[in-house]
Amino acid sequence: MRRSRWPSVDASAGQVLMLAVAKWSASLQQYHLFGILYSLYIQDADFTADDIAEDAGLSRKHGIEIRKGIRLSKYVVMK
Repeated sequence: MRRSRWPSVDASAGQVLMLAVAKWSASLQQYHLFGILYSLYIQDADFTADDIAEDAGLSRKHGIEIRKGIRLSKYVVMK
């Protein structure tokens, strides 16, 4: 069984994305990093990366960058 790395059950995915982007600054690599960090949760969830971006108040096009991070997650080892 996969463990979720989601910080809080009460936080929506969009809220977590908004906090992450505010903390790290809004470069495309930050959306990739978000996708990498939360890939397991996003893949198990019943919503898409586009939905997360929209929930965060961003364009659905940012979901593309999140999906790139999700795809990269299988090659990245977090330290």
